[in-house]
Amino acid sequence: MHAGLTSVATRTEARGLGLARLLTVRALEAARASGAEVGVLHTTPMAVGLYRALGFEPVVDFRLYSAPDTLHL
Repeated sequence: MHAGLTSVATRTEARGLGLARLLTVRALEAARASGAEVGVLHTTPMAVGLYRALGFEPVVDFRLYSAPDTLHL
């Protein structure tokens, strides 16, 4: 089984306090306790350093495609 993690974010004024690291580690611990053997994540360039520090390595660039006026974030 695998666990996927996306959209970890902190408010601008809370960055640098280790909150994203804590959220990520806790989510991965919960996933492992539930039987996950592989952790997969999608990230932005801003968080690459955090995930590398946690032992993740890039595997493939992810591109998102959408028809005009259909993508809602």
